[in-house]
Amino acid sequence: MGNSLAILVGCIIIAFFGYKKLSESFIDWAPGIRGILLRTPSEMLGGRSSFIYSYFYYSLMLFALYFMLIFSESLVRIILFIWNSSGKEKFDSNLFGSSEWPLIISLCIVGLSQYFPIAREIETFLRKAAQSAAGIPNNIINVINCVKKYDFKTARSKNIYVKRINDSVDDLEKYFNTIDYDEESAARIVWAYERIRLLYLWTFGHVGTSAFSTLTLGRFTFLQQDLEPRLLQYFQNIKEAQSSNNEGSLSDFGINERWNNIDREGQILCDNMIAIFSLYVNNEKNPSISTKDTLFKDILDNIKLNKINNKFESPLAYVLMSSIICGLIYMLFNGAHDYIYNKGYNLCEGAEFYDFLPK
Repeated sequence: MGNSLAILVGCIIIAFFGYKKLSESFIDWAPGIRGILLRTPSEMLGGRSSFIYSYFYYSLMLFALYFMLIFSESLVRIILFIWNSSGKEKFDSNLFGSSEWPLIISLCIVGLSQYFPIAREIETFLRKAAQSAAGIPNNIINVINCVKKYDFKTARSKNIYVKRINDSVDDLEKYFNTIDYDEESAARIVWAYERIRLLYLWTFGHVGTSAFSTLTLGRFTFLQQDLEPRLLQYFQNIKEAQSSNNEGSLSDFGINERWNNIDREGQILCDNMIAIFSLYVNNEKNPSISTKDTLFKDILDNIKLNKINNKFESPLAYVLMSSIICGLIYMLFNGAHDYIYNKGYNLCEGAEFYDFLPK
């Protein structure tokens, strides 16, 4: 196999490895990423454009490392010297510059990150850096925060399009006003129920199915299948709790426990529904909005405004680009010289650290 073909095959291996790693579920390192988001591939977290940017950054870093190791014998010797502190490990200098060398390097980059903790930590850091530079997961977190801060109650009261939801939320509020139940817990239940009802309408309901494209809906089918049965059970639990005979004291453990369970489940489901709605919006460029549903249009406008005001620009992107450029300059002015002329240095025996530095 010729050198050029071997280098090309190595590039394909690196490119495939980079895509596979970035397509995995997001690394659990950012605040605000929890629950269903941890099971969501990073490609869906930031939208297609953010994923492409992160793949671009990540691939550049891997290719820079790949080509530096291919062309720079001096760099390889330094790494070998550090790896083998005694400096006595033999290294076949004939391998450097051979047709097998690019394939060896590409397979080492792919394989070492799977089996060696140090290499895995380095790969994880590079992946986090690339994702962060592309705005993952900051873009989705910004949308989630915008939805959480949105004043649903005020906007809902002005929109007759969601009259059934208005009535059901108002009925729940009136119900809690007639019983002796903790006000803070009651307010929290109503708060979650209101958002869950609206977000269910905008995602799994008829508004969501008409507003978002088939492609977007299809990408998140696994989330709907996982969550929808729990949502329907949640609605049923509230309906049964409201209609149950509560003539006795509400301090009775069974009744209290029922509403406490509804409260806990409601907070979890509310977080999940906010996350799913944010994923839909983040992955859909132009949702189809009904002129009647002014509430849906209003929250989308708020999200767009929030994106403009909080446009994510990471200084890490410039650091990464600078590092890559410096590495490529090193490769061109020093590594290529070693590769082309291959002077045949005495690689390990009797060498000191400064002997491994570029001449």
